[in-house]
Amino acid sequence: MFSRIQTVFLLLVAVAMFSLLFLPIFTKKDSNNEVKANLNAFALTYKKEGKTETIPTFYIAITAIGACGLALYSVLRYRNQIKDTKNALFNQMRFSMFISLLVVVTAVLIIVFKLQLDKFSATANSGGFGIGFFCIPTALLSNFLASRFIRKDYNEIKSMSRLR
Repeated sequence: MFSRIQTVFLLLVAVAMFSLLFLPIFTKKDSNNEVKANLNAFALTYKKEGKTETIPTFYIAITAIGACGLALYSVLRYRNQIKDTKNALFNQMRFSMFISLLVVVTAVLIIVFKLQLDKFSATANSGGFGIGFFCIPTALLSNFLASRFIRKDYNEIKSMSRLR
């Protein structure tokens, strides 16, 4: 499996979800009210007039770690490519759907916390998405491409079996 293109895409899913843990997802600064807010995978930190509030957002971290772990497991479980591709296509599709579900849940949680941030400040357009937010579409696209190439390999092996 290490010589296949789907491995590269699955590793890209794992890297994107792992980097989501350490990159800022959303930051907001309001100079008028001196409001600062920062959303990352572990906490939503909100500072207003010298008071700091922290709301745990560990759900984002849990789903990102789950997607990362599942993508790595999917890469590392292959031993014999022909046998595993024939026997485990359904499992691979199930893993791909579950990874996509975890990534989408992560995105929904981020949007919910972003809406919560917008309630704190009077100006709604004073913030912006960080690099961490863009890890999610990268992971979804990579997972889709990995699934596509896995299906392509399966169909190729299936057609070769017919020729025997």
